[in-house]
Amino acid sequence: MNKAKEISNRDGKAFLCSALAAEQEVIKVKLKLSSASITHDGVMGDVNEQHFIAFLRKSLPHRYAVNSAIVIDSNGKTSDQIDIVIYDNQYTPTLLDQHEHRFVPVEAVYAIFEVKPIINKTYVDYAGNKAASVRILERTSISIVHAGGEFPPKPLFPIISGIIAADVEWVNGFSSPA
Repeated sequence: MNKAKEISNRDGKAFLCSALAAEQEVIKVKLKLSSASITHDGVMGDVNEQHFIAFLRKSLPHRYAVNSAIVIDSNGKTSDQIDIVIYDNQYTPTLLDQHEHRFVPVEAVYAIFEVKPIINKTYVDYAGNKAASVRILERTSISIVHAGGEFPPKPLFPIISGIIAADVEWVNGFSSPA
């Protein structure tokens, strides 16, 4: 019997924790490699975004798409460029795609994230402004007509936003200063 199977049989929770910790270590190594080998900050940022996008694509159900994008509303107003957008591509396709550039209708967006090398006040403020550029867009919802009648408009759900980084500038993370 292999080692992973032994741990799984003996303590499934420990196995799961160990497997998820290993996934985390893989991402940390990839981020460390990009920091050590890519000499252009913009390119390093793009590469790191792709590491997180690949992880999220692997981890989420396939009905959710994960890409960098600009979010657009039905009036044609757009957000800033967003590093990671998690959206429903099953019922709401993207618009005007050109290679890696796409517009995602705001009604399809579940979550947005900014990827930064470190979490600090400057980047938290920056990510907050990016989130605001999405949240000010007008979201719509209409009735859905079907063979048996009509479903009422779906209620709008909150769009989750956040910042993803490999490190935190504060010595004690988000706890009070030392």
